[in-house]
Amino acid sequence: MLKKFVSSLLMITLLVGCGSSTPSSSTSSTTTENTTTEAKENDSEKDLEKVKKLASQIVDDLGLQESVVAAKDRIIPGIFFFEEGTVSASAFYLADKKADSVGVFKANDVEACKECVKTYLETLKAQLQTYAPDEIFKVDNAIVEEKDGLVVMIVCDDIESARQEANKILGK
Repeated sequence: MLKKFVSSLLMITLLVGCGSSTPSSSTSSTTTENTTTEAKENDSEKDLEKVKKLASQIVDDLGLQESVVAAKDRIIPGIFFFEEGTVSASAFYLADKKADSVGVFKANDVEACKECVKTYLETLKAQLQTYAPDEIFKVDNAIVEEKDGLVVMIVCDDIESARQEANKILGK
């Protein structure tokens, strides 16, 4: 047993002695990759904060606080069936048993994002035909606007106010 311990200790000492004292190019490459990854994560966090703030502002400005609740970040891609990489950040508020909803998405692929939103609205409309046909008007007149990679979706009673709010948020 002592023999194994001594030989293991000798092997570890030899391996440590063989290590390079100067940083290799792969180490600096890894450091650069880590820095780039951290920068992307910071940008994603900033984007997420921005879209959440904008969605909350829309909800407040349109007086929808009583009828909608924020969806959890992890379920939003499942609601809209976003492909990996379609959006970098999203915020979504929805109502229970009503059509009222607000979504703000930072899109990497604007057309794919808008297509997913359109599919969501068609699905919502089909569901509402069964249990809340009075709400279909809202979905038919949903506001879906985009500017500079930011997609805004609003479904509510006051269509004109929703359009003005979307234009205000997007700076149109």
